[in-house]
Amino acid sequence: MAISSDGGATPLEKEAQYLYQQLFASLPSEMVVQDYVRAHSEIAALANPPVTQMRTLDVIVERGLDANGIEPFLRSGQSRHLLGKKMLLLAYLAQCSAARETQAPARNPWWVLLEMSACVTAGAYSLARGYYQKWRYGLL
Repeated sequence: MAISSDGGATPLEKEAQYLYQQLFASLPSEMVVQDYVRAHSEIAALANPPVTQMRTLDVIVERGLDANGIEPFLRSGQSRHLLGKKMLLLAYLAQCSAARETQAPARNPWWVLLEMSACVTAGAYSLARGYYQKWRYGLL
């Protein structure tokens, strides 16, 4: 059962919904959101994040910025940014969730090539947009 983006959700639930939509262009299952919230009490890096990284994540979620495009520009040589950690967590939870398991029927290879080309174009646009948004909003 998908969760609607209603006003009764907690900030962590809203964050899970937003980041999941950024990753998969669909709403997460209730199980994925519950596991995401629970992980924040069990994983120390998520329970006590650096304040500057948490502010950056809040700006991204509140303003509806392109999390996929911004994430690569927030990486540093020392450790992964909080945004990257949370996106990886959601990707893992989605992979473990039966809600993401679907078998797609075989398709025309030319359509697949066209879709792949569209994904590459969308990815390049997302990166350019993410770089601009990181600069525009002064994200750290």
